[in-house]
Amino acid sequence: MKLKVRFETPIGVPVEAELEPGEDLYQVLRERGRAGWTAVRLRYQGIALPLACEECFDWRLLGASVVERDGFVEAVAIGGAEYKRRDLAERRGLPRVVKYSRGARDGDPAPLVEGSGQDRYVTLVRFVGAGPCPPELCRRDR
Repeated sequence: MKLKVRFETPIGVPVEAELEPGEDLYQVLRERGRAGWTAVRLRYQGIALPLACEECFDWRLLGASVVERDGFVEAVAIGGAEYKRRDLAERRGLPRVVKYSRGARDGDPAPLVEGSGQDRYVTLVRFVGAGPCPPELCRRDR
């Protein structure tokens, strides 16, 4: 059985790729992601990964590009939107969370929107909790 992956190109064209037996899914995601293709669908509170992944995560897996300022990752861009890095330090007994989110827009589906009033946002990824980062999610240059 061949694995099929559905991508969307940077201009919104849907494309389906069929992987050959033995072909590395993560390598295909990296190659297509480098060109801005994405197979990711937003979900409420974003994709959850261990906090350890934040330093090494390969954003190409999502089709995102890193926005750096002064050598610091400030945001990631994907699908024409920029998701800002927000480091939510431990507070009120809650664990530390680093999330990449953007302000909610009028057209965003309600199930994706967090917060209320004027403090509404959509999260792409959140890094939270203990545990190691699976090596296949890390950049290969590390």
